[in-house]
Amino acid sequence: MIGRTLGQYYVDRILHDGSTCTLYVAQDQNLERDVVIKVLNDSQAVDEEVKLRFLREARSAATLEHPNICSVFAMQQTSDGLLYFVMPFYRGQTLREKIDGGHLTLELALSVAEQVALALGYAHSHGVVHRDLKPENIFIT
Repeated sequence: MIGRTLGQYYVDRILHDGSTCTLYVAQDQNLERDVVIKVLNDSQAVDEEVKLRFLREARSAATLEHPNICSVFAMQQTSDGLLYFVMPFYRGQTLREKIDGGHLTLELALSVAEQVALALGYAHSHGVVHRDLKPENIFIT
C-alpha cells in the first residue's frame, strides 16, 4: 500500500496496523496536507457484515461536526474493491501514549475527560454511539 496513490492521496507510511483496519498517513496532493486513510484489511473485506459496519462507521462520523470528534473528508472504493475513508492527520499523541509515558497530570486528565464527555454527548444526541472507545482512540493535540 505504501507508495500507492488512492485518488488524490499518496500513501506515505503506516500509522497503525489493526486486526480490522490499517491507518496510513498520506499526502493529499490537491490540498498539500497530510491526512489519515483508514483502509479495511483484505482479510476483513470479504465479510459483507464487516464491510457494512465499516461504511456505516464512515457515514456516521461524517454526520458529526464537533471540535472533539475526528471529521471524515471522504469515503472511497477503488476499482479493485479496496474500501477506505479519509480523515485529518493530527499531530500529537494518543491518550494511551500519554498514560504510558507518565505525563498525565490531574489537570490534563480532567480536561480530557471533559472533552470526551462533550464529544460523546454530542454524538449520542445525533444517534451515534462509538463502538471502540479506548485510550488508543483518543488523540491529544
